[in-house]
Amino acid sequence: FFFYSLFTMPIKENIPISERIKNFSNPCGWGCSICCAVYSTWGVLMLLVIGFLTRQEYRGIDGDIPSIEDHSEAGKHAYYAAIIYAFFIFISVARMVHLVILGRRAKAAPNMDDYTS
Repeated sequence: FFFYSLFTMPIKENIPISERIKNFSNPCGWGCSICCAVYSTWGVLMLLVIGFLTRQEYRGIDGDIPSIEDHSEAGKHAYYAAIIYAFFIFISVARMVHLVILGRRAKAAPNMDDYTS
């Protein structure tokens, strides 16, 4: 019971989860998108290098005891993983473009304070 009370926060308002989801306007901002894009770019680069070295049967990939049975198949799977990482780069960049569009719309929207005298 003591540990449970340390890790739970008291809820002051009883708001249904459906309302919480509606009011969650920005789940992924600039920081999240940039972080995902940078790590995905690094993943693509590393997987391309690993795929290339594996297909060339570079001995440093296996070490002293060979553990890869089919080097061309392992290299192909590394390329597939790089494609998946590239898809996440695309999603991150698309979210950043979406945030730019949302920012422009917010600036272009008329504000009621502009109409006051």
